[in-house]
Amino acid sequence: MEHKGLCILAVVIAFQLAGGQAVTDATARARRFACNVSAPCDTFVVYRTQSPGFLDLGNISDLFGVSRALIASANKLTTEDGVLLPGQPLLVPVKCGCTGARSFANVTYPIRPRDTFFGLAVTAFENLTDFVLVEELNPAAEATRLEPWQEVVVPLFCRCPTGEELSAGSRLLVTYVWQPGDDVSVVSALMNASAANISASNGVAGNSTFATGQPVLIPVSQPPRFPPLTYGAIAADPGAGKHRHGIIVATSIAGSFVACAVLCTAILAYRRYRKKAPVPKHVSPKLSWTKSLNRFDSNSSIARMINGGDKLLTSVSQFIDKPIIFREEEIMEATMNLDEQCKLGSSYYRANLEREVFAVKPAKGNVAGELRMMQMVNHANLTKLAGISIGADGDYAFLVYEFAEKGSLDKWLYQKPPCSQPSSSSVATLSWDQRLGIALDVANGLLYLHEHTQPSMVHGDVRARNILLTAGFRAKLSNFSLAKPAATVDAAATSSDVFAFGLLLLELLSGRRAVEARVGVEIGMLRTEIRAVLDAGGDKRAAKLRKWMDPTLGGEYGVDAALSLAGMAMACTEEDAARRPKMAEIAFSLSVLGQPLSVADAFERLWQPSSEDSIGIGNELNHFNPWNSDELQPFYSSLLQFGAEAVGTTVFTLRNNCTYTVWPATLSGNTAVAVGGGGFELSPGANVSFPAPAGWSGRLWARTDCAPSGTASLACATGDFGGAVSCSLGGAPPVTLAEFTLGGADGKDFYDVSLVDGYNVGIGVAATGARVNRSTCGYAGCVGDVNALCPAELQVAATTTTVACRSACEAFGTAEYCCTGSHGGPDSCGPTRYSRLFKAACPAAYSYAYDDPTSTFTCGTGAQYVITFCPAQQQ
Repeated sequence: MEHKGLCILAVVIAFQLAGGQAVTDATARARRFACNVSAPCDTFVVYRTQSPGFLDLGNISDLFGVSRALIASANKLTTEDGVLLPGQPLLVPVKCGCTGARSFANVTYPIRPRDTFFGLAVTAFENLTDFVLVEELNPAAEATRLEPWQEVVVPLFCRCPTGEELSAGSRLLVTYVWQPGDDVSVVSALMNASAANISASNGVAGNSTFATGQPVLIPVSQPPRFPPLTYGAIAADPGAGKHRHGIIVATSIAGSFVACAVLCTAILAYRRYRKKAPVPKHVSPKLSWTKSLNRFDSNSSIARMINGGDKLLTSVSQFIDKPIIFREEEIMEATMNLDEQCKLGSSYYRANLEREVFAVKPAKGNVAGELRMMQMVNHANLTKLAGISIGADGDYAFLVYEFAEKGSLDKWLYQKPPCSQPSSSSVATLSWDQRLGIALDVANGLLYLHEHTQPSMVHGDVRARNILLTAGFRAKLSNFSLAKPAATVDAAATSSDVFAFGLLLLELLSGRRAVEARVGVEIGMLRTEIRAVLDAGGDKRAAKLRKWMDPTLGGEYGVDAALSLAGMAMACTEEDAARRPKMAEIAFSLSVLGQPLSVADAFERLWQPSSEDSIGIGNELNHFNPWNSDELQPFYSSLLQFGAEAVGTTVFTLRNNCTYTVWPATLSGNTAVAVGGGGFELSPGANVSFPAPAGWSGRLWARTDCAPSGTASLACATGDFGGAVSCSLGGAPPVTLAEFTLGGADGKDFYDVSLVDGYNVGIGVAATGARVNRSTCGYAGCVGDVNALCPAELQVAATTTTVACRSACEAFGTAEYCCTGSHGGPDSCGPTRYSRLFKAACPAAYSYAYDDPTSTFTCGTGAQYVITFCPAQQQ
């Protein structure tokens, strides 16, 4: 088995040898597939049929989570059946969107026995993705020990056209993987595209080529038409559909005979694997779109809608990632004809479908908007769509969501828990801690929609009935029927969600609806009531609050904490939208309030009226924002550290020990979270702290000699990113990098300081915090001044001063210095005279690509990190 793995690796190396001189480095690829304002969009990737597993539309549709009907339509096929000959190009429709600063079409893939991320990228998905990116987007999956049937996200390279490309007539950018023997003229003829436009969209010179196996964007005005597909006479392999292993026939100019030998060996290995690794019986049918469609006979209403091009199903099928297609009678049977006994709140019904429990939501009219929204988002505090059922007339649907065992929040706030709950549930009401946890979960879900999606999204219907609770009372936002991009509403659209969240806080505190009818015709409004409570002075305020609070809590809560939450609610429901806090402020405040720490007590008072006089809440609270308070910045940094340790969040504290101003920049590698806002100014002697979520992976660096131009432009001598203050891609080398992966293998943090991209300023990384063992959490960094030692051939000078030192790879571009081609592995790529110079100056930093043993540091989860620019010594 080890020999076979080495053989396959040899094929991959052969691919890279063939394209070693082409313009396909990681930085160029990142820029090529950068996110832009036109995302999301519908586009295509080109996939080539391959033996033995992917010669029919069924298996290919399973792989990409796209219906075979859509693939057949995109390729003008008259049938969805039959076995194709290998090596033929197919257009596969995908939905392209933004994941952080990069543009991907995300596909969900269930891991099979013996799968590896590397194998998925280069074989099954034919280099339409990169195994490093797959690892980054799946931090919970251990790359060396993948669990069978665990679902992972596979990001396929894609991009939406820019305004300039649209103006040039390029309505689509099709992702195409460069093949042996390709050149721009050949591909432009195949794809009916302009050779000049191909070069322009990929950021290369007109006479450049691309490396074999690299993804390239092909700008076209309409989907290309490939030669008619050729079908084989052999029958489909009955076992192939159970496996997502394919063997890519890798050939290079110098190694075709090696590829043939590897292919034979790999086929033998595949046959043995297929016999030994049958799919377990317990695997859910929901993993297969094709299986779901094939459950229906040709006369069923679903089949008629699919085959007849039903508008509703056609409009939504492109948005769903592998749904189950249910028949209406199945839904009705599973919910006892929508019986009240199965109701999970105001909008959902419990349903047992195919031995799994789901939450079913009846919906009228066009549900494409909600489905589009569900396809664009992925967060632990947002419900996930599992399937759909279309009514016989096509004017209504049933949306099938993941099941939340405790039903909707309104059932718990306004009345007793439903009788359908398990008898083991002994809690008749929500405890204080549970209510705080629910508020934090909802805040995190809204924070994700507002700040970590592109474009920013507004939920539009935040209320108790649209919040589902799991068995552990974790909250998930549901019902995205009113959700829409914030830009389509107005500039302050997200503040409407903040207002609704404030009302929800009041309901969690009082156990009553925000607006409700009382005896006779009187209308009760919680906002009015709580304002009277908070305007009271001294002891009267606490007494009034206890009387107003939900009596089912039995007084089991801290009065200061309750007052703080009430003050937060009033800030959220301020009439002037500009005065309402952001969800980032709210989410962090709630995370601290939920901790039994003295620092939480201090933080509570930030949200409370501080005068014992009867000062109106509007004057006392809503004008205060601790995030923007200069006088409280030292307190805020300490608070952030303490609060982060309590809730398991990592805090980065950046210190500028240089004698000049630097502009730090951050780049997220595996999430949409732009920690620290992506970039900011840091004066000499100044500190800035900001949190990073669990599982975050990315890099930080300093830009130097910067000249600001307005509020959004910045020209820097080193580390620049296209003149932008906030970076969405890596800084231009040479640049010193601090790199992190939080909560990686075995729950550890991994970090290093790297000079692989050159050097511009010294950086030191020190782990801190109560949980840190300094003997095991080492100091990473570069204390020495490499610029003072930089050889002339590597220097980057400004006037008479060396401002940066290039890497030998950047300066000379050879395989020896870049660890590529014949030097593409740890055994063949070693230190050079230039990397030894870097290592001598900075022993605790990466000096070349495979400098791992002395340069990668680990620390247990819970550490906080101080990153110092121009460190005087190891801390």
